[in-house]
Amino acid sequence: MIEFIEKEPYKDFDRWNWRECLMYPTFMIKDNKEYFVLNRRSPQEEWDEKDDKKVLDILQRNDGRYTYFYNRLLEGSPYDFLKEVIKNKYSFEEFSELIEHKERNYCDFHGNLKEISSAFHYRIYDDKMSKNIRNVFNLINNKEWTRAETKINECIKEEKKIIELDEECKM
Repeated sequence: MIEFIEKEPYKDFDRWNWRECLMYPTFMIKDNKEYFVLNRRSPQEEWDEKDDKKVLDILQRNDGRYTYFYNRLLEGSPYDFLKEVIKNKYSFEEFSELIEHKERNYCDFHGNLKEISSAFHYRIYDDKMSKNIRNVFNLINNKEWTRAETKINECIKEEKKIIELDEECKM
C-alpha cells in the first residue's frame, strides 16, 4: 500500500509560464520510505493538474513501482512500451537514457524514438524493473532483437505474477 504526501512549498520561478510560483514537493510513501514523485506548482494550469493526478494514479494502480509523465507511443508499463519498440524495431535517439537518482531512490528512463519522433519519460521506483529495463534497452541499442524480445517477454510474465500476488494480498 502506498500513500502520497506534500511537503512545505518553496518559492521558484516557473520558466515555462514565466512567473513566480510555489512548488509543493510530492512524495510517495512505500514500505515506510519516502520517494520523490513530482513538484506541484501553484498557480498551475488545469491540464497540468490533470497530468499530475494521472502520474499519481498510475503509481497507485501498480503499487508504486513506476509511473510515466509522457509517452506518445502508448499508455502502459515500461515493459509494454519496450515490447512495442522491439516489435517495430524502433531505435532510440542518442540522448535517450536510463539515469539512476540514488539520492531519491528512483531511475528516470526517457528519450525519443527516431523513426516516429515519439518522446517518452518513465520514472521507475522498483530496482529489479530498472535493471531489466537497462538490460533490454542495451539489447535494443545493440539491435539484438531476438534476445531483447525473449528478455521482455520474461519480464512481462514476471510482472503478471507480481500483479496476481498483489491482488491476492489485497483480498
